[in-house]
Amino acid sequence: MPIRKIYFVRHGERIDFIKTSDEFKEWLNDPKNNIHNPSLSKRGFKSAHDLGHYVEKQFLKKKDNSHKSLKIFSSPYRRCLETAISMMEGIKQEIMHKDEHVLSKTDTSFPLPYDFYIEGGLSEWFGEEKTWSTELLPHRLEELLQHEHFGQYLFHSYTQLVPSNDNQPPKVLYKSTICPSSFDFFIKENPKETVEDLEKRAKIALDNILDFCKEDDSEDVFVVIVSHAAGVIKGIEALLPEEKKKDVKAGTCGISELTLNDNNEWELTINSDVSFQDNDNQFYYWVFADYYRDVKGIEKI
Repeated sequence: MPIRKIYFVRHGERIDFIKTSDEFKEWLNDPKNNIHNPSLSKRGFKSAHDLGHYVEKQFLKKKDNSHKSLKIFSSPYRRCLETAISMMEGIKQEIMHKDEHVLSKTDTSFPLPYDFYIEGGLSEWFGEEKTWSTELLPHRLEELLQHEHFGQYLFHSYTQLVPSNDNQPPKVLYKSTICPSSFDFFIKENPKETVEDLEKRAKIALDNILDFCKEDDSEDVFVVIVSHAAGVIKGIEALLPEEKKKDVKAGTCGISELTLNDNNEWELTINSDVSFQDNDNQFYYWVFADYYRDVKGIEKI
């Protein structure tokens, strides 16, 4: 049975969304931080953590009350990785709160089986006017694998096979559509991306992910894609029939659900749900009409 549900999450609030705050000024003064690859704000981390609690309660339970495993596909940008990991930490805390016997409070392991992959095709889109440069690129895969926080979660997502212990067959790993070790696609092959280029990139990435997950059963596996506003919207639209591509939203830390119906067509059954977040959050909903109006000066519906 093909995968019948797939989820999309936009990253949480970026630190540079609150440029007038002391929090941002303190972050900017740290030489380790890069304004072109910003982290989440404190509020962004909390929203992602709250998302994990929500996901565990709403989407991870199986009919026998056990839990599904996770497959996470993320953009390589810092804010997306932080969102995915904070979501996992929220899931873990929710499980531990319900069942003290699952693992000890000092155990740093994640209580569910999971795969966590980088997909370069889910990377940020900087608009049609900006030319890709090395300063806009995220950390390369090798740097992420050595990162004190990210490395412990990630599988090497550009190696096809890794050896398996106990005489088991080697595990087939996901291969990103854009090499996360060089990102030559952006610098050499596609230094300026139109909206149409982004649509092609999103379609290729989504086809790749779905092909990789084709043997998964939605009753057993929770497949989630973590990307940026443009990547979430165009990723969802890549799967929808043409007549259903309107009004796709992407609020910060919003979760969307696509369901494969009986006619083998994808339907948007949840459109950027942010109901689990605090009421004082700003969700920064973004749609492509904003881009056309604010950047291109075109009113486009």
